[in-house]
Amino acid sequence: MAHDPSSPVDLAARVAQLEQENRILQAMLDTVPDAIVYKNADLTIEYANRAFREWFGLPLEQFRVTEDRSSDDVYASEYQSHDRQVLRSGLGSEFEERSNAPDGSLITTRSIKQPVRAANQVIGLVAVLRDVTSAAQASRSLSETQARLSRIISNVPGMVFQFVLHPDGSSEFPYVSEGIRQAFGIEPERLTSERDALYNWVHPEDQPEFIRSFVESGQLLEAWQWEGRVVHDGLVRWVRGASRPTRTEAGDILWDGVLMDITAQRENEAALRRLQNRLQQFLDATPVGLYVIDPVGKPYYANAKAQELLGQNVMLPVSEQTETYRTYKVGSETIYPREELPTQRALRGEMVHLDDLEFRYTGKPAISIEVFARPIYDTNNEIEYAIATFFDITERRKIAQELLDWQQRFDLIMSTVELVMYDYDVLNNRIEWSDSVTKILGYPKAEFSVSVDAWAAGIHPEDAPEALRLLEVAQNACSSYAVEYRFLHHAGHYIWLLDRGFFIPNKEGVAVRMLGLVQDMTERKQAEVMRDQMQGQIIEAQAAALRELSTPLIPINERTVIMPLIGSIDSARASQIVESLLQGVSQMNAGVVILDLTGVPVVDTQVAGALLQAARAVRLLGAEVVLTGIRPEIAQTLVSLGINLNDVVTLSNLQSGIERALNRRLA
Repeated sequence: MAHDPSSPVDLAARVAQLEQENRILQAMLDTVPDAIVYKNADLTIEYANRAFREWFGLPLEQFRVTEDRSSDDVYASEYQSHDRQVLRSGLGSEFEERSNAPDGSLITTRSIKQPVRAANQVIGLVAVLRDVTSAAQASRSLSETQARLSRIISNVPGMVFQFVLHPDGSSEFPYVSEGIRQAFGIEPERLTSERDALYNWVHPEDQPEFIRSFVESGQLLEAWQWEGRVVHDGLVRWVRGASRPTRTEAGDILWDGVLMDITAQRENEAALRRLQNRLQQFLDATPVGLYVIDPVGKPYYANAKAQELLGQNVMLPVSEQTETYRTYKVGSETIYPREELPTQRALRGEMVHLDDLEFRYTGKPAISIEVFARPIYDTNNEIEYAIATFFDITERRKIAQELLDWQQRFDLIMSTVELVMYDYDVLNNRIEWSDSVTKILGYPKAEFSVSVDAWAAGIHPEDAPEALRLLEVAQNACSSYAVEYRFLHHAGHYIWLLDRGFFIPNKEGVAVRMLGLVQDMTERKQAEVMRDQMQGQIIEAQAAALRELSTPLIPINERTVIMPLIGSIDSARASQIVESLLQGVSQMNAGVVILDLTGVPVVDTQVAGALLQAARAVRLLGAEVVLTGIRPEIAQTLVSLGINLNDVVTLSNLQSGIERALNRRLA
């Protein structure tokens, strides 16, 4: 009996079968790792597999989804807009984009959307979302690697190449970088198209070595290295090639390498060699010995002077040295301990300066040495070398000893003649004094004035201004300086000093130094004071004698005296005449005084006034004044001056005056 498909039994069976097929299809879709979703024409999600539901956080048991639950509203809006475009156009689409994974990480997804048709009508769409993050990352890494490699190759100072040698002996350049154009002026295509282009490019003199190096590298499969010259457009350049060959499965030998332009490096090396040669000549020409040793004490370098001082074979091991010397402490028989030698101390990290070494050779004069030594550090701050600088100071030490001897003699002379020498450093305001300062001024040398201010403080206050003024004048003019002043002795009293010196200018004419001598003048000053006092006394005695001689008062008898006046009469002598006349009249009780003017050449108003004053003073003492020896010209002068001599007796000559005085006495 035939079954009716429309019967309830058959329909139920068909439904059950369809449900079974749906579960199988759903189970199959749930095993797919891609997210699959079906949306109807209203963009309502009618089906989403397990991967989609997990991706967007939908319940796994929910088969039918009524809404798109994308967490990003902007993303959902753009996604749905793209969905509507697929529904309207009826065309599928495929694109990649960045989105958030369920765990929040940023991933790259590829979306594939296809429209679903029924009866030639678009009734929905199926969308497949695939996580292509790993593939995208690999693609990006590959692109970045290629870009990085391209940048590296473009920055290589030369060209990068790939060279293949085939088993049949033919060769080719599968790859040549663009650097060949910039570095060497050759187009890359030329090497890849012309078999012998590289060989012809090499300088003819370097071609045999170029071929040999490639053949040997290919036979031994060892690294290829070569330096030589290339010629292009008449310009010669130096290049350096490096590569490591590999053999392919096909039997080819493949070199991946680089060829760099080292012309500048070669030129720099040549210039460096010239500089080193010139430096070596400079170092050998210098009169200073340079000696370098390594950390174990092995000689590393010695210039010509060092070899002269230390021996011609100083660079040889000690066991091979034929000319040897020994180092002593200068002026003694004590051998310098090895651990105290400058180079050994420098290897311990010390900065050393010694001038007490003496090299002694067999059958040769000893050499006094001054040494500066210091360590040399590498980039890790480890001592790499010790360098010592040697100076032959034999002659200098001899001169210094002679200078010391002369200095001692000089100090002895200075002490004997009582002189103090000083050296004034103007710029630093410092004064150095000789040892004789202690003997002359009493001060210990170490305690004496070391500056101008301290020196000025010891000068007597009355003498300091002038001494400092003269010092300033001499300094400004860069001239000599000489002054006498009193200075405070260490014992507390002042002594007289004679300070003499001169300033020394620099190239600009500015005083920078002063040398001088100070002499003790105290005894001479005391002698001068005594001499001045004695001279004053002598002058006073002479003046008194002259006064007596110039105004003599001569008695004729017990009541008459004569004062003959000789020479010119000034105010001082007029006063002296009056004083002597009054004293004589009083002492002799004279009644007549004769003033004889015979020896007076000129009588002026001052002299006449003095004579009248003397006459009036004598009259007050009760004596009479008689003027004698008035010559006509003096009489005329007295008249013209209007001098009134009515109170004075005048006679023509001394004889008349004496006669009058005698007659008066007889009467």
